[in-house]
Amino acid sequence: MKDTADPEICLPEQEGFVLISKKRKGKILNRAAATAMTLCLLCALLGVSALALETTTVKIPVSQSADPKSASSTFTYELKANDSSAPMPAGAENGVATLELTGTDEGVFSIDFSEAGTYEYTITQKESSDSKLKHDTTQYTVEVQVLDDGEVQVAAYKPDSSGEKVDKAKEINFAAKTVTSTVTPTPTPTATPAPTPTPSEEPEPSESVEPTPTPTPTQTTLVTPTPSPTNPAKGQSGKAVKTGDTMRLGLLIGLAVVSLLAIIFLIRSGRKKEDKDE
Repeated sequence: MKDTADPEICLPEQEGFVLISKKRKGKILNRAAATAMTLCLLCALLGVSALALETTTVKIPVSQSADPKSASSTFTYELKANDSSAPMPAGAENGVATLELTGTDEGVFSIDFSEAGTYEYTITQKESSDSKLKHDTTQYTVEVQVLDDGEVQVAAYKPDSSGEKVDKAKEINFAAKTVTSTVTPTPTPTATPAPTPTPSEEPEPSESVEPTPTPTPTQTTLVTPTPSPTNPAKGQSGKAVKTGDTMRLGLLIGLAVVSLLAIIFLIRSGRKKEDKDE
């Protein structure tokens, strides 16, 4: 009968090894592998539990300042992630979350974080289609840091034209304003003054024209024709008396009458004197 004992493996004793059977060696190797697998599994579980965080909610406040004229005006604000893998608020569409504020309202963007890391977001005021609302072009960069222990740090910045975060903001605030319509008054037309008439030059005195002397009217002696008598008186020659002879005759008769009247007057004057003397 053959000897069924496990064959022994002879190892040099000087190297610190002992004689181990093949069967016993296989058991030891199996136990070691199982122990290693258990340790790896435990390490993996411990590592996941160490890295895993409870869901942390971060609220990013946004406020709006409005003047009395804009108390009823509504503006829309947009939040966008600078990294497409960053978590977004619930209800975000196409990588954009929106928030509407009216007057001096305040609102928040709520984001749930389940992994540690640093995340950046941009918040702007959306330009309104209403021409009466004035657009605030201010842009805020929000930086959210989620630590391994669940602690969260949030900071907001106003980047410059190059995008550098140079101005840390205490709050995220936008202005809500309405466009003030200025009515340009229609200029009153200025009446054009009538031109001052230029004094006309006095006409130089013309050479004096001696007036034409008024002609003295010529006295026209009207000679009344003496009608010829039907029976002309006949002279010595028996002919009719001429006109010149008739005028002379009338003159002589007049003188005779005047002399007669003068004689009569003298006679009467003498008689009256005599009567007075008596």
